[in-house]
Amino acid sequence: MTRNRGAGFTLIELVVTMSVIAILAALALSCCIALQTQARVAKTQAILGDPICLCVGACASAGEQCAEQWRDN
Repeated sequence: MTRNRGAGFTLIELVVTMSVIAILAALALSCCIALQTQARVAKTQAILGDPICLCVGACASAGEQCAEQWRDN
């Protein structure tokens, strides 16, 4: 019986391929986590509004006196 040496992959080739796939998966996972965090921040800002806009809106509803205090500080 003779073995055909060109009919498969070597162990080194398989290990290198699996390593490349693992690195790409880790990069994709970290990117997805970062996007998820950004989406949560954007959702919170959309629900609560921008804090500076809230302060300006409060000053406008309180009258000119509050707006003057805001400018002085």
